[in-house]
Amino acid sequence: MGRLKTRSPGDRTSLFALVYKLFYDSRQEKPCRGSFRLETFGYHRGMQATLLLTIFSTATRTPPTASPRRCASLCLGWMLVGCWVGCKPSESTTPEVSTEVPKAVVQEPLSLRDQIERKIRDGRLSEAIVSLDELIATKPSDEIALASQAASLAFEAGDASDAMKRLRDLIQAHPQKVELRRDYAGLLAQRGYRFDANEQYRLLAGRVVLSPPELIGLIYPHRPQVNFEAKPDIQDQAAVNRKGVLSVVAALRSRGDLQEAIDALVNSDEVNRKDPAAVAMLGWLYASAQQTSEWIDWTIEADAKRLRRYPAYWLAWGIALRDGVLSSQTEVTQADFDRRNDFAARCFLEAIRREPHSQVAWDSLSATLEVLDAESKAVSAREGLIEDARERLDERLLQLDETQWLANQLWNAQSNPMSREGQAEMFDRLADMLWKQGCLGESLGWETLLASMHPIKDWSTLRRTTQETFTKHPKGIDEEVLLVGLEPKQFADQRSVWMESLAKRSRSETPAGSESPISVDSTQARLVNVASELGIHFQWFNAVDPVESEFRLHEPLGGGVACLDFDADGRVDLYFNQASGEATTRAGVKPNALYRQLDGKFTDIVDASMSDDRGYGHGVTAGDWNQDGWPDLLLANFGENALLINQADGTFEKHLLSESSETESVSSESFTLSAAIADVTGDNLPDIVEINYVDDPAVRKPIERNPDGTPVKLPGPLHFQPALSEVLVSSGKGAGRRQSLGDSEQARSTGMGVMIADIDQQPGNEIFVANDQRANHLWFQSGDANGKHSWQNQAAIRGVAVGPGGDKNACMGIAMADFNRDQKLDLHVSNFYDEWANHFCQTNAGMFADRAVAFGIDQLTSRTTGFGVQSLDYDNNGWIDLLVANGHVEDLTDRGTPFRMKTQLLVNQGQRFELADMDDPESRWDRERLGRGVATCDFNRDGRLDAVVTYADSAAELLRNETAAVGNYVQLRLIGTRSERDAIGARVEVVSGDQVWTGMVATGDGYACRNEAILHFGLGDMSRLDSITVQWPTGESRHWESSGSELLNVNQRIGIVEGLPDPFTDH
Repeated sequence: MGRLKTRSPGDRTSLFALVYKLFYDSRQEKPCRGSFRLETFGYHRGMQATLLLTIFSTATRTPPTASPRRCASLCLGWMLVGCWVGCKPSESTTPEVSTEVPKAVVQEPLSLRDQIERKIRDGRLSEAIVSLDELIATKPSDEIALASQAASLAFEAGDASDAMKRLRDLIQAHPQKVELRRDYAGLLAQRGYRFDANEQYRLLAGRVVLSPPELIGLIYPHRPQVNFEAKPDIQDQAAVNRKGVLSVVAALRSRGDLQEAIDALVNSDEVNRKDPAAVAMLGWLYASAQQTSEWIDWTIEADAKRLRRYPAYWLAWGIALRDGVLSSQTEVTQADFDRRNDFAARCFLEAIRREPHSQVAWDSLSATLEVLDAESKAVSAREGLIEDARERLDERLLQLDETQWLANQLWNAQSNPMSREGQAEMFDRLADMLWKQGCLGESLGWETLLASMHPIKDWSTLRRTTQETFTKHPKGIDEEVLLVGLEPKQFADQRSVWMESLAKRSRSETPAGSESPISVDSTQARLVNVASELGIHFQWFNAVDPVESEFRLHEPLGGGVACLDFDADGRVDLYFNQASGEATTRAGVKPNALYRQLDGKFTDIVDASMSDDRGYGHGVTAGDWNQDGWPDLLLANFGENALLINQADGTFEKHLLSESSETESVSSESFTLSAAIADVTGDNLPDIVEINYVDDPAVRKPIERNPDGTPVKLPGPLHFQPALSEVLVSSGKGAGRRQSLGDSEQARSTGMGVMIADIDQQPGNEIFVANDQRANHLWFQSGDANGKHSWQNQAAIRGVAVGPGGDKNACMGIAMADFNRDQKLDLHVSNFYDEWANHFCQTNAGMFADRAVAFGIDQLTSRTTGFGVQSLDYDNNGWIDLLVANGHVEDLTDRGTPFRMKTQLLVNQGQRFELADMDDPESRWDRERLGRGVATCDFNRDGRLDAVVTYADSAAELLRNETAAVGNYVQLRLIGTRSERDAIGARVEVVSGDQVWTGMVATGDGYACRNEAILHFGLGDMSRLDSITVQWPTGESRHWESSGSELLNVNQRIGIVEGLPDPFTDH
């Protein structure tokens, strides 16, 4: 109770006297048979906790021997502790309504009472309610008992709205009736009116004892309070009505099924009668689903005065502003448009004021403040405000994480009971954490539970603290602390400006920035695994004796492949990284593999080429580290990474990466999943980028198990210290200086995938990192006069840090291409199960907006765990498609979650993606496995891109593209001279007629792999090239036009060397 000792004493008048009066004063209401509370929600829902407080409050006023009541109180109190600590939320069951009409102080005519009871027995509930209303009119002194029963009957009759209205009217007439308020809050929560319910619970928290489920509901304000054993079926209207449409919507939204949630709401009675909670939620869903036209109509038609009390209303505005739903082409001034992030920050603050634990609001505020912080650097008056707030916000996000973790532990204790001491510790930690967040009433709620469990000597201190707190903060919230020192009024409120502009647009108008419908012809795909046929027999193993489930963190992550022409014969070769041992020991029992291609077949020459490494291997990449024209290999290991230098004679020379560092090396515990070789400092020398996952030796510990052998818990990335990713900055002498990406603890993260390219079309390459369950990073480099390089993370500013709604997804693979053919490069990021992939489209402002929902990617990817993903135009129709390797990281099939999954080919239809129609007569394509890495190449030089896919549970596959009806193509291989030799960051534009294609030379290539170093352009039915333009990383640009030259013919591979006047046919 250390928190109590720091608080100043206050008035000794006790709220406990009020609760005592409620139970012991004969003038107060008593729960009776047929009351709404006892019959609908059950005694266990929280009455025992309130009674317990009363018992201890009464008992501590007198010595135990002073009266029989004192002794009985203590005994009964300890009995109720045992009942209460295991209390569970009420089931969504139909209430059993008593047929007994509450007895009035003065008896009403028996005949009327008998009529009501008979109507209830006969199931004529509506008639019984009418009769009860007549009794209320004649005997207002019995209003509470009679109206409560009428509400209970209305709920039983299926009219939850009427039941809620009756309870609401009762509360307005009798605001001091605590149990009525709890009944009302419970019904609201059950029906999905979470904010309305939480408003009531926040009024009660600290004033009466709420049960743990009621207090936990405040911590998770957007989750449904009723249990869903399976995904809700919105076609089953009876089930939707039974659960409550807002509960169904909350369940669907939490699963990522936004369109189904929207459909359920749009067709609901709640929206039809313009229920403000439902209408506000609909706006939030429209914004999250990026449905611009519907969102604009919502803003125009919605009654803002009724909606603005709901956090969903402010989230709808904030997310629309942040995610680009509101286009710059609306009729607002440029100055107003430039202040949209300011307005977004205000919206998220308003949402937090209403729901202090809204994770989506906090994450969105964090991303928005990061943008504003960068914008405010030139405005000294704002700079300090935003920067200081960001520091406090970082701390708040950590507090939210701990609060949720504690709440989860208590929730899980319902099925796996913990000791009384353990529960007491959780209550105490929650009370302390919530106090630090300014949620004073909630803190006192947990503190009072703790005091109820363990009678204490300082009840008077608790009473004084409670009185002092609510005197100063009647709502139980210290808003200055809650909002990390910010105030909404410090930020612009642009609703009137935007609404005036939006009102000028009708639903029939095409949304600003959208294009006319695009018709794209695609053909049936055929991808055939020919690995075994062509001599490739490689499988990644996670241990000497492979582990098949209940993995340690590193064991299900798989290994990668690099596609490179190591012997310069014009044919791609394949290098696979292997683990097959214990992490960090460099004692794998199986070798890596280098498959050299000769005469269309592959032969493993890892021993002959001296390219083996027995580290615990994950990723692999290729690049020309020493700029001698021969590709080298970099192996990403759990342990020290290895650099294999190509000797140009068919062999490699191995160096541990620490041997190439002129500064202190990373520890042998480094855990690298992906890596890249590219110039990221602008000196035209390639550097080495290592993307590290975690930095914690505890990762290698065996899984802790219960006596029955089951795991105590399975590890996840957030259980360990995240890692700093690093750059080995080349000195040009075969070595380099090691520097971390970012110089603060906030730079630590759980990196999985990497993409390096000139993302912003300004000189220099950027580093995009996909992080697991943490915000993504986008690193921009800057140097000082002394040649020291530093990197700034601009992911939030650029719009690629988090997904829609501010969610920090479990991001893994990355694919980069101009998916929507607007000459700007986009990023596609694969995600975890129940999190659809991100599809970040670059906007005119050089920023990104996640358009996954608009492109239908949410429906295709939300029920998969995506690892490697690559862009490829499988049928050369000119539109870039996606190949995704899927598979979960743990066997949770007993919980209904698939473990092994199918590889997907997602076909770009111009404005949407669809699952490919696969020509697969032998049904091999649909085989489910644990997909991990994906890399692309044209191994047989037939102009159709092929792919290599690695798995964590089976042999790697070489997917030969045998699609029959394909278009024309051109492939380009760029060779730098002034730029680094691989020309990473070069930008290419290909023109044929009125068609333009844009490509970028990149590396990293997402998760653990390296694509063949070519640019491939499908041209559809275009039979000639008009021009090719290359902008080299040095900034130099060269342009070639066909003018009848055969050098720019289609259906060939063209080589372009920086500085040479003409391209050449690359054989």
